[in-house]
Amino acid sequence: MKKLSNTKNSLTEPLPKLERLLLDADVNPELIPLLRAVGFHAEFAPRLGVNIRNDRSLLRWARKHKYILVCHDRFRDKQTRLELYPELYHNGGQIIQIGGGPAQETYTSLGKILLHRKKWCEWFSNHDGIVTVHEQWKTRDAHELFRLVQAKMPLEVAPVQTLKSRKYARQQAKRRPKKQPPPEQ
Repeated sequence: MKKLSNTKNSLTEPLPKLERLLLDADVNPELIPLLRAVGFHAEFAPRLGVNIRNDRSLLRWARKHKYILVCHDRFRDKQTRLELYPELYHNGGQIIQIGGGPAQETYTSLGKILLHRKKWCEWFSNHDGIVTVHEQWKTRDAHELFRLVQAKMPLEVAPVQTLKSRKYARQQAKRRPKKQPPPEQ
C-alpha cells in the first residue's frame, strides 16, 4: 500500500481569489453565496448603502472599490443611458450584464458568469464597458456606448474633444485659406 505524502491534498487547498463583484438590486441575492463558494468576492448593493436607484452611483461605487458591477439591466431608459454611458467613457468602469432577466434560476445566472469568465476577464483587462453574458457573450466598450448617446446628450454633458479629434481639427484649419481683410476705402 502506498503511503500518502505530506503534500497538501487538492481537496483542502484554498480556492483561488477571483474578481470582486457588486450585484445590483435586480440580481437575486441567493447568487452571492454561490459566487463566494467558487472564489469570487461578492457583495449585494442594497446591503452597502449605495443608491440602488441610480446606476451611475452604483458604477462609481464599484469603480472606487475595484468591483465589477453585475446586473440584469439592459439600460433601455434613455435617461439612464445618458448618465451611465458618458460615465463609463470619461471615468471607466466594468459591467457584467447577465442576459435572460432577473426571474431566471440562480444557477443559470451563475453558469453564465462562470462559462464566459475567461473571455470577460481578458476583455476587461484592456477595456472599460459592458460585457453581456448569455448563451453567447457580447462586448460593448465605453467609446461605442458613448457614441450611441452622444447625439442625444444635452450640451452641458457634451463630450470633451479627444486628442485625436483636436489634432484633426487643427490640420483642417491649416488647410483652409485665411480670410483676407476687406480693402480699406
